Amino acid sequence: MSLYEVALRIRHDCPFSQITEKHPNSCLYIWCNRESEVMEFRLGDSSDHEAAARDLRALSEPVGESWDEEGVLFMTTRCTCDPEDSVLPHMDACNLFCLSPVVHRDGWEYYELIAFDHHNLEALFQRLAGLGLEFEVLRKAPLNGPLAALITLPAESLLSGLTKKQVDALVSAYSGGYYRFPRRVDLKGLARRQRVPRTTFQEHLRKAQNKIMNQIMPYVLMSRSRTSMPKYD
Repeated sequence: MSLYEVALRIRHDCPFSQITEKHPNSCLYIWCNRESEVMEFRLGDSSDHEAAARDLRALSEPVGESWDEEGVLFMTTRCTCDPEDSVLPHMDACNLFCLSPVVHRDGWEYYELIAFDHHNLEALFQRLAGLGLEFEVLRKAPLNGPLAALITLPAESLLSGLTKKQVDALVSAYSGGYYRFPRRVDLKGLARRQRVPRTTFQEHLRKAQNKIMNQIMPYVLMSRSRTSMPKYD
């Protein structure tokens, strides 16, 4: 059996994609376990943040939401997948495995798929064409390496975007006992070891922590939602 890794984008008249068209330079990431969804909404500089939040809330009643200091909105909702209007059920029917998150940008939906058989992928293309949807295969290649590396949260994804100074600050803080309880060192002591001003070291450490939290927060929210979401018969 040959496994393929496929990157696909679809022009779909979906409410989430419509929001990214309405708010230029915005990007919406959605993690879904078919019971609940976690949305990470990154807004362009020209976007009205509160108006964008209202548009997103209107699609599904949020269970919880929060903003970070960079203007990123995290929202947890009940699953909004509609068997008639969503593309995901068609992928399920073709035995394709969709990796999270699904990305909405500039009116397009972006998917990362694992195809266990080339014929299953062709079946999806036929379904999309039959629905009159515009789509484009961005990448199709045999899967190299373990499948688990794609399904789990890899280190390269978790640490993407960190500068060398930010990584050095994290390593110094951890090895120095900054994250122990009680703490074995304070920021002034760490900065002295690195021979940089305390404010400079604090900025590197704070930016590194924020970037890592932004990467893992959707998974944290998804895990929390499994226990906090009400059950329906």
